Amino acid sequence: MINLQDKGTRLTVIAFVIVIGVIVIYFSAVDPTFKFKPFNEEAWKNGDARARGEMVNDLLNSPTLVNKSIEDVKKLLGEGKMRKGILYYPIELGVKVGFEPSIFELAIMFDRHGKAMDYEIVEEGKSPDKISGGKENKTR
Repeated sequence: MINLQDKGTRLTVIAFVIVIGVIVIYFSAVDPTFKFKPFNEEAWKNGDARARGEMVNDLLNSPTLVNKSIEDVKKLLGEGKMRKGILYYPIELGVKVGFEPSIFELAIMFDRHGKAMDYEIVEEGKSPDKISGGKENKTR
């Protein structure tokens, strides 16, 4: 039996409980099976939010979308959802709230000529922070 009357033992038990709590919180918030993968057009189109989330990092760090028309982006990524001139694709990034995955969106913004000028990940249903009309196209 553990003697909790001893101050050193109590501190050890408290530290152990805190460490276990931090580990449980970490593994409940981050999915350890989530792995980033290279972008693949067919896997993106046919995949769910998780499959797209695993590829989004590669897509964001490449020039794949730069200067593409809305039609070209839809051919590459599928239809998506257009809201206020911004094209959105649901993605999952391996982050959970409780047992449910948090859903984010890849938001693709277009310039006044209909060319992809910028893109970012936003919380589901939110607008991007980088909205500005006539902004120069990104070079990646």
